[in-house]
Amino acid sequence: MIKTAKRERQPVFRVQQVRSQVEFSPFGEFRAEESWTPPVNLYQVDGAIVVCVDLAGVDRRQIDLRIVPGKLTISGTRLAPTPDRAASKGMRIVSMEIDHGKFSRTITIPDAVDIERSESEYRDGLLWIDLPLNRR
Repeated sequence: MIKTAKRERQPVFRVQQVRSQVEFSPFGEFRAEESWTPPVNLYQVDGAIVVCVDLAGVDRRQIDLRIVPGKLTISGTRLAPTPDRAASKGMRIVSMEIDHGKFSRTITIPDAVDIERSESEYRDGLLWIDLPLNRR
């Protein structure tokens, strides 16, 4: 008989992701709807859930962070990047792969998150959210 170690239950995270809608014109060009979904990493560390959101190029004043029981929502706006000298000279976009416009990301979080002790920090284009779990 083989004995197996009992597995500890881990919180389940569900990430809601909304993709941009792509619109095709009769001229063979396309343009994406100006909305995007930032990538997110989730970590479980000693007594907390840590969330890292890639928001490169987003002004911290454009970030809205809401935490309610069972749900974390990050939303805001990122402007389309343009060269500094575009204002003084004519500019033609050759290729644009950096997403811009409004964004939103909702993550289901465990009910055990202590919302009152949650903290966030924005550094180097990454939003770090520390979600402490209630002590039992």
